[in-house]
Amino acid sequence: MQFKLSVIIPVYNVEKYIDRCINSIVNQTLDDIEIIIVDDGSSDNSPQKCDDYAKNDYRIKIIHQKNAGAGFARNKGLENANGEYIAFIDSDDYIALNMFEKLYNIAKEEDLDACSCGIRNINKDNTLMYDQFDYPEYRIIKSNKECREVALETLRGKNKKIAHKLYQKHRMAVWHTIFKKSIINDFNIKFPSEREVFSEDLSFNFYFFTNARKIGFIPDLMVYHCYNSNSLTATRIKMNEYPRLSLQLHSLLEYMNTNNYDERQIDSLRLFYVNYVISNIKNIVRYEKRKIECNIKLKEILNDKDSWAIIKKGTFISDLKWHRRIFLYLLYYKTMFIIKLISKITLK
Repeated sequence: MQFKLSVIIPVYNVEKYIDRCINSIVNQTLDDIEIIIVDDGSSDNSPQKCDDYAKNDYRIKIIHQKNAGAGFARNKGLENANGEYIAFIDSDDYIALNMFEKLYNIAKEEDLDACSCGIRNINKDNTLMYDQFDYPEYRIIKSNKECREVALETLRGKNKKIAHKLYQKHRMAVWHTIFKKSIINDFNIKFPSEREVFSEDLSFNFYFFTNARKIGFIPDLMVYHCYNSNSLTATRIKMNEYPRLSLQLHSLLEYMNTNNYDERQIDSLRLFYVNYVISNIKNIVRYEKRKIECNIKLKEILNDKDSWAIIKKGTFISDLKWHRRIFLYLLYYKTMFIIKLISKITLK
């Protein structure tokens, strides 16, 4: 049986939030959906709650597996999905009740491979932090060449703030977009493990948009992205990000070379890497309590010859803010003392 949409929800120890998430999905105005909940080895009451929902709604399918991380849980959902389009929703978020109907109808009307909406970012005290859009107006991207540029914007992450709103083309997350499953199947697009790369969503988006031919964006705020201290993102050890960041640099570079991206376009990847390396170094210096461990982690970054060889080929330096340019030169010359000193100064 094929559905219009398959909704994949990875679940891990979210009993406090899971009701809110599932209720926002089972009550969608688009009824022809299947809901695939992948319990990723939860140790709390989340699995029982999900099983109870499945007993009362034939559209819900529960998969229980040993803990493997959100990326692999989503891949398991994809293996079992029968929808024309795919949506990925995080289990501590919730969505507007007409989100899927609106995105699906536009996708069908315009013959889109993907369609994205706006986001409301909600603080842990349930207050609005800021609204976020990929584009502030309705927009259709109509060629593979332009879709590949959207993939590059995922790396560039350029922001424009207006009042309490943030415009960013195109953010890393997958949970504000519906994706055509035939594209995922045809190009064998999967999530890497977030235990191996910096952002599994970034890789999935990049692979998808590289191969898409037509995508759409609407400014409607339809995803409520909630920050909580127990989420996977919040509990990642920031000081240990670098090995995943380095691996993502190399895997995306290999993919870009295979798919005929030129050096100018690869500069977007180099810029992404440098910006996040600088942020990672700041975290190491500011939050590492023991000096020996701090120095070991910094040396790991400074002595990664393969990654820095990739960066030095770029001509992206003019796209960096002036203080980040200085920081980059210090990284080139491995001046650890000055790097540590500057890291303690606020760098925005």
